[in-house]
Amino acid sequence: MNFSGAGRETSRVQLSSSIHFAVIAVEESVGLTLWVVAIGASHNTQITNRSDPSGMIFVPRRNNGITNALDEFGAAREVNHGVDLLVRSLLALDG
Repeated sequence: MNFSGAGRETSRVQLSSSIHFAVIAVEESVGLTLWVVAIGASHNTQITNRSDPSGMIFVPRRNNGITNALDEFGAAREVNHGVDLLVRSLLALDG
């Protein structure tokens, strides 16, 4: 992998629509509330998305949504919902 661009602005990445719709279907089936948002996290998938379909699940955080920092905090309940959504989505995609 080439990390020469680390720390610089990255281009947008189109995430997998099949993963997107699988996560939405699972979310609806278990009664969770899902917000679809445009985020600036392309750097998280721009390498892997070239060869493997990718998607992202984020959980609500305290501290005004601070991420990738020591004071990032997600309540255990919210993190558990995110893990459950991830596992159920993977199982749904596996068919």
